[in-house]
Amino acid sequence: MAGKDSLQSLHWADQYAKKIIEKNPDKKTYIVETGITPSGVVHIGNFREVMTQYLVYQALLDNKVNAKFIYMWDDYDRFRKVPTGVDKKYEQYIGMPVSNVPDPWGCHKSYADHFKEILIEELNGLNIHPVYYSATELYEKCTFAENINTALKNAEKIKHILNKFRKENLGEKWLPAIVVCSECHKETDNLEYVKDYTVKYRCSCGNEESIDFRKKGNVKLRWRTDWASRWVHYGVDFESSGKDHKSQGGSWDTSTLICRDVFQKQPPVGPMYEFINVKGNVGKMSSSLGNTVTVSDLLKIYSPCVVKYIYTAKINKPLDIPFDSDVFNVYNYYDQAEEVYFEEKHLENEKREVQVKRLYELSQVEGIIKEMPKKISFKEAVNIVLYVAPEKREEYAFGFVEGRRGKLSVLDKKIIVGRLGCAKYWLDNYAPEDMKLTLLDKADEKLDVGGFEKNIKNICDNLMGCKTEKDIEMLIYNSAKDFDKQPRDMFRILYLALFGKERGPRLGGFIHMTGKEKIRDLLRAYLKL
Repeated sequence: MAGKDSLQSLHWADQYAKKIIEKNPDKKTYIVETGITPSGVVHIGNFREVMTQYLVYQALLDNKVNAKFIYMWDDYDRFRKVPTGVDKKYEQYIGMPVSNVPDPWGCHKSYADHFKEILIEELNGLNIHPVYYSATELYEKCTFAENINTALKNAEKIKHILNKFRKENLGEKWLPAIVVCSECHKETDNLEYVKDYTVKYRCSCGNEESIDFRKKGNVKLRWRTDWASRWVHYGVDFESSGKDHKSQGGSWDTSTLICRDVFQKQPPVGPMYEFINVKGNVGKMSSSLGNTVTVSDLLKIYSPCVVKYIYTAKINKPLDIPFDSDVFNVYNYYDQAEEVYFEEKHLENEKREVQVKRLYELSQVEGIIKEMPKKISFKEAVNIVLYVAPEKREEYAFGFVEGRRGKLSVLDKKIIVGRLGCAKYWLDNYAPEDMKLTLLDKADEKLDVGGFEKNIKNICDNLMGCKTEKDIEMLIYNSAKDFDKQPRDMFRILYLALFGKERGPRLGGFIHMTGKEKIRDLLRAYLKL
């Protein structure tokens, strides 16, 4: 923490933390809950679910109160359809809990476990470590037996709550619970509440059974009642949800009513967050359709701190994450926040400066360090990848930064190497083609440098004596002016001579990275044509 209370006054996570504490000031431990069905990868849109809760949890800790961050694997949810890329034979498992469906890729115990591990690794990479619970394990241990019984006793009240928002009323035999059949392991809602803690059911497979759900854990609550039940069981203080849950009469409205009217408890604080997508994408992402962009995809072009920084944005506004050239802007915003935090840069608006400092705090992965890291910008990383041989990139980048900022720490080097890796992946997969200029292997015989021979010769004669990028830039400018040429014309002819294009990177940095001798020899070849 930066040590100023005002840093916690402006970010939405801090506002909700304050609201949570004021609502229940004497509570020993505040509970923040999140959860997603592990039926596919968690894409960057539904990852906002996780990050919103995490940031409020972090804000609670920053307020010096005890807090617990729960991640509920909704792995007792049914397998609804076979996703793209999975064998159609998996249709036989439709209706089973995803925790009972075999892993199509054969590397985990179940379909659910396969996707759990992916998300756990992503969260570990961001240094986010919630307490994980499996809904399957909890139900099978009969953890929610009392809440199930309460819900079944109040089935008519729950039905009345739901019917208020439905066009067609729920059927007369509808109950807020379903059973996972002991024989076929698929869900059935053909059940009857017999008495306290007892139901009987008949499955479509022909199996009939009477169950005391204090002893056998295959009775589960339907989603909206289940959500309210979890809030009550764990004493949840905060859980936000997406706009799809927040529609009038949707999951949030009905679950909060069930929480109050059936379980006689207050629901948690729960704001709505807007959707996140990739800039330029149209339509909603879906794991089953295979059109998702994941946190792992983000981490290939954005460093962990920058990923967290992205999710500190206002939750009530949609967000499009760029994979195009706007990636430079995202990195620049983060770097500016870092400079403001360490007071190497100041903003005219004091309120905005406080906000930016808090964004930086909440974005950190390895904790707040005492001094600003020494690093390269993303643009510098891209240029190094473009113009420095792979085996020399790290050494060049380290030397480049040490020349400006002094000796590097282990963390500094880790950040630099990370940015080089992100830049390489971005260039290989997303960069526009006009950015990927390649130095010509030999002089272009069709290029006439007539009228610029003296200028080019002056550059060749003096290039090796240049020690810095600025020296090289000044040499080019002076070589133009000393021999009666406009600098813009001088740069144009150099770009054509080096790349075969009229425009390109800053030549001082490019020549310094690529090697002065290599550039000199190529330019000399034009003087011999």
